[in-house]
Amino acid sequence: MKVEWSRKAATVGGVLTIMMLVFVAFHANTFTGYVPYGNLMLVIAIVSALLMCPAIGVRWDTNKRIYGVLLLVFFLVVPLLMEIVIERCNGKFITEFYGAEDWLDNYNVILLLYLLLFAITGSVRASVMVVSPVLLLFGIANLYVKEFKGGPLLPQDFASIETAVNVASAYVYEIGYEIVFGVSLTGLIMAVASRLKMPERRKKLRGILRILCVLVIGIYAGIFYGTDTFAKIGYRPDFFNQTRGYERHGAVMEFTLNTKYLWLNEPKGYGDADIRELVHQYDGEDTPHILETALVRQGASPEDAAAAVSVETAGARGERPNIIVVMNESLADLRVDGEFEASEEFMPFYDSLTENTIKGNAYVSVFGSGTSNTEYEFLTGNSMAFMPAGSNAYQAFVTEEQPGLTTTLLEQGYSADAFHPYNRSSWNRTNVYKAMGFSSFITIEDLIDNEILQSYRTNGNDYMFIRRVESHYPDENMLLRKYVSDDYDFRKVIEMYENRNAEQPFYLFNVTMQNHSPYDRTFANFDETIRLTSPVGDYRKVDQYLSLVKVTDDDFRNLTEYFKQQSEPTIILMFGDHQPYVESEFYSEVMGQPVTEMDEETLQNRYITNFVLWANYPIPSGRIDAISVNYLSTLLLQVAGLEMTDYNRYLAHLYQDLPVVTGVGCIDRNGQFFLASNDDDESENIIQEMRDYRYIAYNNVANIKDRERSVFYLGS
Repeated sequence: MKVEWSRKAATVGGVLTIMMLVFVAFHANTFTGYVPYGNLMLVIAIVSALLMCPAIGVRWDTNKRIYGVLLLVFFLVVPLLMEIVIERCNGKFITEFYGAEDWLDNYNVILLLYLLLFAITGSVRASVMVVSPVLLLFGIANLYVKEFKGGPLLPQDFASIETAVNVASAYVYEIGYEIVFGVSLTGLIMAVASRLKMPERRKKLRGILRILCVLVIGIYAGIFYGTDTFAKIGYRPDFFNQTRGYERHGAVMEFTLNTKYLWLNEPKGYGDADIRELVHQYDGEDTPHILETALVRQGASPEDAAAAVSVETAGARGERPNIIVVMNESLADLRVDGEFEASEEFMPFYDSLTENTIKGNAYVSVFGSGTSNTEYEFLTGNSMAFMPAGSNAYQAFVTEEQPGLTTTLLEQGYSADAFHPYNRSSWNRTNVYKAMGFSSFITIEDLIDNEILQSYRTNGNDYMFIRRVESHYPDENMLLRKYVSDDYDFRKVIEMYENRNAEQPFYLFNVTMQNHSPYDRTFANFDETIRLTSPVGDYRKVDQYLSLVKVTDDDFRNLTEYFKQQSEPTIILMFGDHQPYVESEFYSEVMGQPVTEMDEETLQNRYITNFVLWANYPIPSGRIDAISVNYLSTLLLQVAGLEMTDYNRYLAHLYQDLPVVTGVGCIDRNGQFFLASNDDDESENIIQEMRDYRYIAYNNVANIKDRERSVFYLGS
């Protein structure tokens, strides 16, 4: 193939080469020291700069067949090179991904971007010249965002771009080896692309290729954004730790996955719905007590059920009881999954509670992780059944003022504090709790010296972290394994109660950490006391988990013993966020079949946690076999005898027909299981109730400008 040389273009290329070499040389010291592949990257940067001159100076003969082959190869190689650039800014090389499928996933997404521009322009040069610098800027932006805010660049960040620009102006930006490497390699790519032309005699083929690009992109986009196919096979962001997700699976792929959860589509028919009318459809009827409804469904006579809830509440006497809500990490009674035996009882105190106690099975929408979705359902009364599969409400949908239990209690004079002895940044809680109305948020940063925390976050040495905490806080027994213990957590709850503003009733929402996974490591500060005796097998995780639950049970007993001695009426509600991720073989054995072969109804057992609502004064008592967590806050208000919003009253009525509504599945009043997205087999009445609930929940979380405030607030 004939290749010509353009002196004018080569001169321009020479100037750019000199400029790039100076840029690389000026920052060459950033490649030294403990920099993985530092010398290799420096060589690549220098070579890229040197090749810019010949890349720009060459003039190709576009009429030769070999040129078309080289053009195709270049077009397919560029996405891989840009993936290397982006991942270097993300802190990794593609060789450091957990699996080959990760770099292939990222490559495919990047390739689709180039194909999109090619479909629009019909030019390889234009697509490479436009997309490549955009990808470089994405990588650099992600690098700086991670450095300044401690987390990666998310699509949601663009919703507050004006604020981000204002904040960004306060930082000093340093150019490191990642940027030098990325700029030099991207510069070479663009230099090569600048001299590429499409073969003139291939116009018909070019048209066909553009059509094929549109089809490929349309199919991918349609499946990804229009269905839950990708989410169901595991393609979803790491909502709990976005940084971890970006580093494990690649920045481009994780960013793209997050774009699916930027919006909540308006339900079909929502525009014709009257939210106030839907909520008030039960006007004229007495609001049913959830416990009474449950007792009748479970076989009690209407008379006995009515008698059970006839206890005069503190609220009925004009008192406002203190309210403590504990969402206990991974707390669940695994006996709901099937029969097994342990060396000793692991929830003896919970099992013994009957007086002034309501307890039972709480159905949730997540398993093994996804804590904040359970929080969301409890605190708002909304259900994840109406959210996109795999989505996280805290990250994607709670962006502005969010009414719920907290605002309802605030309107009745309560204080409102949140407490979680773990990282402040997890699950976007800082912003969400502000939107919900909490006046303070206490985290592990308020409990442990920040130098110790920062050192731990840098080196990741669990055992060193434990030793330093124990040395710095002797006799505190702050940690169990590597997490803050429930014993310490509950002692802090008591401390907050004792330091409360006595002029206001006390409300605290506490999310614990003690029982968090993993369960397969040993620690000197934790003795496992319980062993699984039947079924027999190597279930190390189950043993550790049950031992942790026994500790929680003991600590909860101590918490209630303290409040038994207090004269002020106080209610404590404790429930689990999800079941633990222990051995799948254990679940398969106790549930009677392999987990992979279970239908949705059987699998829902793994989405049952337990709850206990206890008071230090007389309240209705009983057991509820089935209630999803979106109803628990309404039950809490009923037991406390406090004023409820119209939404709470609506939920109390809805519970009569739909006691369980989760993202996994629903259960109607007759015990029939159905999927929220496939309720066609249900009666017309159930279908309509699901639609009504979907419309009301959508108005609460997504339709903020037109939210029916009188439905969700007391004073509106």
